[in-house]
Amino acid sequence: MVSLLDPFGEVVLHDWVEQKILYIAGRLSHREIGDPSFMDEIALPESTGPVIGPYRKTNPDGRQIKSISILMRDTAGDPKHLLCLNMDVSRFDAAQVALSHFTSVSAENQQNPLARDWLEPLHEFIANWRVKRGLVDGALSVECRQSLIAALMDEGVFDRPKAAEAIARAIGVSRATVYGDLKSLQAR
Repeated sequence: MVSLLDPFGEVVLHDWVEQKILYIAGRLSHREIGDPSFMDEIALPESTGPVIGPYRKTNPDGRQIKSISILMRDTAGDPKHLLCLNMDVSRFDAAQVALSHFTSVSAENQQNPLARDWLEPLHEFIANWRVKRGLVDGALSVECRQSLIAALMDEGVFDRPKAAEAIARAIGVSRATVYGDLKSLQAR
């Protein structure tokens, strides 16, 4: 796991009885084999299964860590080892904040100061239709395109002048293709 997630991952095996680290791979926490585990301060829930988490922790340097732990018990059912898989998510959190700044609009600017024309709701409808079907990128198959055209017919979009041209431009096909799909759908 560590080599897969390097430099974001760490694996730590704790000896529950000796309260020390038996094995560590990765350098998130800067701990060493033999360092104390401080697990005597951990209160396990009575009904805990072997997997605990995922949960968040704060690293000594302030980075946010997402972890999952696996409690290993001996034949008597007493805790023996704790295997912790840790992943630094601080860069992902920072990226999420940065992306939210790019995509958000303040409440005062929420309303478009320009009059909304009918194309914006059309584009929103097409975008939502694609997202609901997992078709965010790329060209639509013939079946998907005809399904979208049918949905747009049901919405009454084709009652507007130049609707076929606007739809063709929005989905990346020719106007003749849209008219062909309309004719095919009306013949059914």
